[in-house]
Amino acid sequence: MGGGRRNFISTSESDPEYSSSRRRVGRRTENTSLIEVWQEIKKLEGKRYKYVWNKTEFDMINPQEVDYLFGLFAWSHMKYEVDRQYDIAGEPSLEEMTQKAIEILRKNQNGYFLLAEGGRIDHAHHSSKAGIALEETLAFERAVAKAVEMTNEEDTLIVVMADHSHVFTIGGYASRGNPILGVTDIGRARDRKPFTTLAYGNGPGWRSVRENLENVNTADYDYRFQSAVPLRSETHSGEDVAVYARGPMSHLFNGVMEQYYIAHAMAYASCVGQNKDHCNLPPPTESPTRPRQPINVPQTPGQQPKPSIKTEEGVVSEVPGQAVEGGVLCQGATGGTGTKECSVFGIFIAIVTLLTL
Repeated sequence: MGGGRRNFISTSESDPEYSSSRRRVGRRTENTSLIEVWQEIKKLEGKRYKYVWNKTEFDMINPQEVDYLFGLFAWSHMKYEVDRQYDIAGEPSLEEMTQKAIEILRKNQNGYFLLAEGGRIDHAHHSSKAGIALEETLAFERAVAKAVEMTNEEDTLIVVMADHSHVFTIGGYASRGNPILGVTDIGRARDRKPFTTLAYGNGPGWRSVRENLENVNTADYDYRFQSAVPLRSETHSGEDVAVYARGPMSHLFNGVMEQYYIAHAMAYASCVGQNKDHCNLPPPTESPTRPRQPINVPQTPGQQPKPSIKTEEGVVSEVPGQAVEGGVLCQGATGGTGTKECSVFGIFIAIVTLLTL
């Protein structure tokens, strides 16, 4: 499901969404409609299929009666979320398409793979329209939330990531609660003009003389945020992007990794590809965590231990309310005499804390 009908119909075929006065045709020169080809294949295979191109048809789809759904809702790209209400034939949201897809795919007892992309976040950034980009991000968030709501963390792996970032910055020391699309409230730039919290390193928002934003509505979705370098289209950038995961094998997505690793990890988790040795192993029946064992720590009566974290190199930091004995982080270890409980799990926590700091 998505946009791009022009790439599926021929140059002699008119797009169904536009009247004769605004006629648009396809781009295929071999006089073939790939939509019709797909429908014919599914018919010959005896499959339960449906092709839809508008919101009304989409809403009428009964997931229990359809196993293959093909939806093309725009001649070119689908509308931005803020413009979706103005579409001629109507378009489903990314959240609605995600829900419909899961309702159809989850009927398969062998599982399924679903890719849902918030592809127009990128387009808005290239146009330096930060307001639209953020609204598209929220639309993507709603799709992710719907997927989480409709699936079980025990049997469904969800991976959320980006393929790149943009030269998009947030700065200016604005006060908490200051509108993110507005100008900062801490003063003016050295040219004595207001400046926005958001900006781009390059893009179409550049001007030879920086625009005075005194009476400019920077919250307007069509406003192009200012940039440092003049380009027709804003560019991608090079910093690391986040990867989030939940569900089976989500532990594989941890730390800093190369982008190509993600596909391999997803295939491994799904038992797809060459490495399937782990796929037939029985699930663990009990936790492999070692039982907690008390550690006797002699203390001089009345003496307060000095809590710290120790390594082979010595003490590296002091932690109020905690002490480390034998490399194990112990909670509630200050004061008194006798014993205190420590866990091997504490070693892991201590290591993570040190690496983070």
